[in-house]
Amino acid sequence: MLNKLNEDFDELKNIIEKAELIAKHLFGPSLVEFNLLVQETLRFRRLRNQVEILEKVKEIVFDSNLTLRQVNLKALVPLLEGIGLEESEELQKMWANLLVNYLDSAATTISVVYPSILKSLSTNEVRFLWHLHEHPESGINTASIHKTIEFELHEINNLERLSLIEGEIKFFQMTYGSTEVNWKKTDNYFLSKFGKDFLRACVR
Repeated sequence: MLNKLNEDFDELKNIIEKAELIAKHLFGPSLVEFNLLVQETLRFRRLRNQVEILEKVKEIVFDSNLTLRQVNLKALVPLLEGIGLEESEELQKMWANLLVNYLDSAATTISVVYPSILKSLSTNEVRFLWHLHEHPESGINTASIHKTIEFELHEINNLERLSLIEGEIKFFQMTYGSTEVNWKKTDNYFLSKFGKDFLRACVR
């Protein structure tokens, strides 16, 4: 077993070395310096984003005089990763509120998957969700939504994939000798129960 692991390690090491040689041949010796520069730049941007959001969290915690609790690691790790990557001010506010709700001992226990959900959303997709939140009865008809909010089909698909929205299902009967019940999905979309709970976890 140990010999097999050593062989696999050596093979992986050889592959990495070959890749580095090819990259240096293609891009020159400055590649290493460039990579270091990119890494440091990205690290700085992530740190800056984390500081900005944590400042918001601290302000909410102190203003509300909250009693804090320990955050589940399954939620804390993706939370810290997510806030480091977020540069949208609109979504930074949601990240701050979400973190506060995990910290607030008086808040209802919330799902550990919410950070991963928020991390998967664009600013426009979040605006789509809030629009649905503001129109709970009528929902949104994607055939005419462009009059109120811009969207792309892949954004609808992503929100459905995350179970945040659900398309309206209409049932109808068609008779061919015997009665059959059929259904079809309309262009109307509503917040799902999970979507409502998620948005509730992102506000204070």
